[in-house]
Amino acid sequence: MILWRGTRGAIFLFEQPGGFSLPSRKCYPNPMKESYFKNGPKATSQKGDRLTYFYKSGPIKAQGKFVDGMMQGKWVFNHEDGSLWQIGHFKDNLKHGEWIRYGKNGKVEYRERFVLGKIVKKK
Repeated sequence: MILWRGTRGAIFLFEQPGGFSLPSRKCYPNPMKESYFKNGPKATSQKGDRLTYFYKSGPIKAQGKFVDGMMQGKWVFNHEDGSLWQIGHFKDNLKHGEWIRYGKNGKVEYRERFVLGKIVKKK
């Protein structure tokens, strides 16, 4: 059951024996295989544990592992023109590990390292 839905995600209540529980971390919408923008184009698609977000214009916005309602492992983010924007890692919806951001020219703008959502090093 969705408790709250905003532009950056949703918070879910999980049913379990004895009632509902609120997760300790923000969870993102479970696209239930596919979801669509109001004007028709596909917004998300999930195949197995691989979740893909799309721009309204069609190109892939982000793609990565999505397990039990949470982003896990390596995620790749693209600019709307299809060029690489960021590569980063998640652990239970929190940035965890190395994150690299690329400019439109394809060159590395900066690198960051996170531990459970907290930045520990920026280059």
